[in-house]
Amino acid sequence: MKILNFGLLISSILGISVFSFAPVNAAVLVEPIVTTPNKNFPDGETIGDYLPASTGILFGNAPDARNQQNLLNSTGYTINKLSLFLVPDLDFVDEDVVWGDVNGDGKIGLSNIFDNITIAPDLVIGNIILPRLNLTDGIIPNGNRFTIQFITSPDLTPLDPQEFGPLVTGFSYDGVKSVPEPSNIIGSALAITIGIWLRRSKVKG
Repeated sequence: MKILNFGLLISSILGISVFSFAPVNAAVLVEPIVTTPNKNFPDGETIGDYLPASTGILFGNAPDARNQQNLLNSTGYTINKLSLFLVPDLDFVDEDVVWGDVNGDGKIGLSNIFDNITIAPDLVIGNIILPRLNLTDGIIPNGNRFTIQFITSPDLTPLDPQEFGPLVTGFSYDGVKSVPEPSNIIGSALAITIGIWLRRSKVKG
């Protein structure tokens, strides 16, 4: 099986409005929530459209209404690791932005997909430092939907759902190439064999 490790790619950042939410000099805590589909969220973007094989990091704004969607893993890979990033240099807040325990459960991050959530070494791209958090020990099969949300303290969610959140976040993934189920392989092979036999029968006839 081929293991996929994404390289680095800085994509264009979505439009951002200027905000002023938090007190000066107070750090903004960010906590990710990665779960199976939320029945209250609409089906949203397909990851394969933005992260084809061997690309990099997909960036977006947070927290905002766009975080509330069920993403589709259409990459052709079974995702077994998600890496989430903060991009403080591109945020529209004056305070430091760090991973933290926002919901007060004594842990950073919440997931019913991945069992292991850890703060990882920062990713450095040129002069830009991206604090990183990894989620492992779980899988998102190709064709399955999932959600990635970010909550913050203080709460930076814009009152207007049409506005972009003031933070910039990103994610990448590792995975193994998805293969058809054995029964599907057998079925495909049988169909091909029958097709060849029919063509040969017509020629002989």
